[in-house]
Amino acid sequence: MGEVQLSWNTVPHEEAGAWAEEWLNRWNRVTEDMIHSHPFMKKVERGQVSREGIQGFTENWYQWARTMGMSGASLYHRHLPVFKLYPDLDSHVLDRIAQELVQPLKGGHARALELLFPALGIDPGRKSMPRLLPEMRGFIAFVRRLHMEGTFAEVHSCQYGPNIAPFARIWADALTEHYGVPEQANLYWEEYRHFDTRRSGGGILGTRPQHVFLLTRIKELGLAEKRPGWGMEYSAEISLGMWELFLNGCEKTYS
Repeated sequence: MGEVQLSWNTVPHEEAGAWAEEWLNRWNRVTEDMIHSHPFMKKVERGQVSREGIQGFTENWYQWARTMGMSGASLYHRHLPVFKLYPDLDSHVLDRIAQELVQPLKGGHARALELLFPALGIDPGRKSMPRLLPEMRGFIAFVRRLHMEGTFAEVHSCQYGPNIAPFARIWADALTEHYGVPEQANLYWEEYRHFDTRRSGGGILGTRPQHVFLLTRIKELGLAEKRPGWGMEYSAEISLGMWELFLNGCEKTYS
């Protein structure tokens, strides 16, 4: 991203922290309406999606999880000028990259999701030869492009981590209650269900406290760069829109 300079739009630490909390609260409310209350998720919650539909969702989500997991190192390389200037951001992001690769299993979060394949009767070969929904293809393409072209602030405006906790609770409970998945095979969703309260262990997606820290520093240091037609607001909006689009595809195909 070239030479990084402090913006004149810096704000005091306490003001930046309050802004970060409100940013997360606002997008959490939007996520509740768009994602957690989505018709497909309501059917999952009630056990009304066929086993084949649960298998299809899991195959698609596995590829998304792998994409997110692989993005950490490339993002670190892209935004290295920021990390050279701010050692606290450097340490924070490196810790999350390390967590992504070793927690909750060696190989990271996507490796934990692989435990669901035998539990749900999914052919292991589908991990390497997936037939993804068009909506998931679009979701993955969007994430990759944002991570390749987005500013530091735009990338971190997408709060998948704290927003995924209620999503994970729905999946963890439904798989156990309605689809007979044993607890040890449900490790991925059980790991994510507390990301809105845990302080560490969030990997690339991040926990709420980790996002509060990052957003506070972005605002405090004046790092909220804005590309024409993008910026933090639109990046967060379109990120959730792509997630919703994927659920629309699941509703159309698996319900």
